[in-house]
Amino acid sequence: RVQAIDSPSVQAVQRAASAASGAEDQPVVYLEGAVPRPGVYNLPESGALRVDRLVRAAGLRDERVSVRVLPSRSGDSAVQRWKAEGVALRTDGPDAPCVEVTVDAKGANPPLVLHGGELVIVLPSK
Repeated sequence: RVQAIDSPSVQAVQRAASAASGAEDQPVVYLEGAVPRPGVYNLPESGALRVDRLVRAAGLRDERVSVRVLPSRSGDSAVQRWKAEGVALRTDGPDAPCVEVTVDAKGANPPLVLHGGELVIVLPSK
C-alpha cells in the first residue's frame, strides 16, 4: 500500500525535492500537481513503485493524465537508467531532462518504476 508521509504545499514539495541530496537511496518520492493528495510518499521496502500506482494512491483512479518525472538531484544515474530502459527523454523546457508518462485506468505508458528522490508532477488536464 502506498501512503503519503504528509501533504505539504506544492512549494514545500518543490523545496524538498530541490534540497534532496544524492537521493537514489532515499526511500521517498515527491508528488505534486493536479492530484487530490500531493505530498511525499514512501517507496515500498520490497518490490517496486510504478508511476501509475503512485498516481492512483494520490486519488486519481480512472482519469487519463500526463505525468512528468524528474530525476533526483543527482539525476545523471536516473537519466542513464531511463536511456538503458529505452525511455524517451524530454530534453527541452524548464523541467528537462525528464520523462513524460501517460497514466490511465490500464496503467502507465511507459510503465516507469520510480526511484528515491524523484519528483512526479501530474499535469493539469487540457
